[in-house]
Amino acid sequence: DFTTFNNLAYWLEKGGVYNAVVVNVRDGNYNEQTIFKAILGTDSINNVLIQSESGDSSAVVISYSSQSSSNNYLILLDGTDWINWKQITFYSNYSAYYLRNISFNTGSNYNTFTNCSFSGLVSSTSSSSAALVFAGSGDCSYNVFNNCLFTNGAYGGYFYGYYNGIYETNNKFENCHFINQYYR
Repeated sequence: DFTTFNNLAYWLEKGGVYNAVVVNVRDGNYNEQTIFKAILGTDSINNVLIQSESGDSSAVVISYSSQSSSNNYLILLDGTDWINWKQITFYSNYSAYYLRNISFNTGSNYNTFTNCSFSGLVSSTSSSSAALVFAGSGDCSYNVFNNCLFTNGAYGGYFYGYYNGIYETNNKFENCHFINQYYR
């Protein structure tokens, strides 16, 4: 059993995977900020599923109080591929300016979010710092958000995506609902 997402991320990075991995997250509030790096062995078959054990997305809440641009994320996917998140709530709760729930970096591809909720405080800025989901480094592609809810923030999703001639492509938001974003 892992008691924190940081502990999970550490062991996935150090040990990799040899088969598909399912992580059932117990109901609760997890106040932490986590970086997931590349995981050795992940692919379309041997992926990692992180899901609510009870199947209730409102029962598993990851939150963190980001206070500056250098730590503006709850979950940072840094070269991470093939993680599937299911039925989890992400909530940024400190400032109406630093609201990134998920930040993609350095070629994070093929990640999925299904039946998840992304939220933050009401924002009155058009800055990408207040985007609930953000990708700005380029080459973060084929990420999918399916049947998710995005509430507040400046943007629900912000994929800037140009780095050394590489664009972020084929990211999808399917059957998602966007409520009360400042900038549309």
